[in-house]
Amino acid sequence: MYEDFVMFLSDKEYEYETKTEKKMVELINEAEDEYADFKEDLEVLQKKLLSYKKMTYTNTSRKYQNLY
Repeated sequence: MYEDFVMFLSDKEYEYETKTEKKMVELINEAEDEYADFKEDLEVLQKKLLSYKKMTYTNTSRKYQNLY
């Protein structure tokens, strides 16, 4: 079932935001006011999170495309 869903999405353009991404944005916004020293570190972490998300999707899509 999951494999079918991944295949369905493989040729679609879409965007989604995970709970973790939403919380990261909140943290960065709070850091602007309260924790300015950590803002850059949080932004680096956010970029890594987005990179991981993209890599995970790409690897999963390739895995299931090879099955069909």
